[in-house]
Amino acid sequence: MKKFIKNIIIFFFINSVILVLLFRFNNESFKIHLNNYDYVFYKKADTFNNFIKEKKSINLILGSSLIEESLIPDSLGFNWFSFTNGSQNIDESLKFINFYKDLIVIDTVIIEIQPFNFSRLNDIQHNGNFYFYGFDFTSAKRISKILKKHLQYLKSKIFPKNFTFFNTSNSINNERIVSNHGYSGRMIKALDIDSLYKYEPNRFNYASSYFDYINDKPNYNIFELFLSLTKKLDIKVIYIIPPKSKYYKIELKNNRNRIIWDNILNKLEKKGIEIWNYENMKTDDFNFHWFWDETHVGYDGAKAFTKLIKKKLKKN
Repeated sequence: MKKFIKNIIIFFFINSVILVLLFRFNNESFKIHLNNYDYVFYKKADTFNNFIKEKKSINLILGSSLIEESLIPDSLGFNWFSFTNGSQNIDESLKFINFYKDLIVIDTVIIEIQPFNFSRLNDIQHNGNFYFYGFDFTSAKRISKILKKHLQYLKSKIFPKNFTFFNTSNSINNERIVSNHGYSGRMIKALDIDSLYKYEPNRFNYASSYFDYINDKPNYNIFELFLSLTKKLDIKVIYIIPPKSKYYKIELKNNRNRIIWDNILNKLEKKGIEIWNYENMKTDDFNFHWFWDETHVGYDGAKAFTKLIKKKLKKN
């Protein structure tokens, strides 16, 4: 009898969680904040809904934390919004545009291009929160992990001193501020990565992780879908590759990933699209440190890069 009652309680608990997950993020009373990235995502989603009110058209910056921390939309202009999030891939950016295509006119999109956008498994590198903008097969593959996080959060609120259902992080420390234009960069000073590399070279291992499940057969399917949708909506798209440190490029040269990446870029250039490639930008020429790891830009670098892109947009 006790086992039966326990199963009933678990059944209703899980179904209650699923119902909560089905509510959209704009339902204030059902917002769930799990960790720093989740909080930033939900806050940015709310901010974007407010941003598009009474606007006839907007411009977007889309992509992962690499472009999130490289471009400050507030400095680009009144109509620019950065919906960029940690590990956000092109599949998730596509889903975002598709969700809002009938709600707001999008004039220009700056979208980051990285190797992980061409993975054979497009859910390997992902933010994981975009099921809010539409449920699909890749969302289904992620829901198990996401559900565990939500269950753990609810458990901590309902049974704060009882056993742990799942072993998962639930910290919301170091919250980041989201500006009215969506900027949520860390706004921290860059580090002397030359010294870091000298004493802790093992910290510099981003390059290989960006090429997971690519090998010699990149997946262009999602990119083609993105290209097709933006053409259909008559959106001007600028594909951008933000700067990376020399240590990222050193690691890239030590394996076949350099060849794979060059082949991807060559194929993209043949499509006649507009690509702004700043991957090899000489950041050492500036009188300040540019990066806080081998691929992420510090706040001073973000200000300098934003100024450069703003100037190019005016000429474009």
